[in-house]
Amino acid sequence: MGAVTEVQSQVSFDILAGDDELGLDRLTTELEAELSEVGEVSRLVGEPKLGAKGDVEPAVLNVRTGVDPEQIEALVRVLTGFARRHKDRGVYVQLDGYEIKLDHASAEQVDDLIATFQSAVHRHES
Repeated sequence: MGAVTEVQSQVSFDILAGDDELGLDRLTTELEAELSEVGEVSRLVGEPKLGAKGDVEPAVLNVRTGVDPEQIEALVRVLTGFARRHKDRGVYVQLDGYEIKLDHASAEQVDDLIATFQSAVHRHES
């Protein structure tokens, strides 16, 4: 296989008691805007929703970004920043068959997320 130039992941977050569609849309738009600074972002429609509770479901964002270390680190900074600002919500990242939940964006979770992205890139290069 040739060199991999981009990686694709899906991102969502937990629903909390009292969340409504308007509030979730605001949070999704916030995360979508931040992610768009580091990659190409689109909302997935009709996908099973991570973190869904009851009738209210968060959007799932599809994120495509480059594979160089600086781009992966920028993506991880956005995800961990969102998780830290909204520390009561888990942030879910699906990548290449793996799912990682950032619940407080601990150093260990950040390292796991970076390693998962790097591993995905290496699997597709070989």
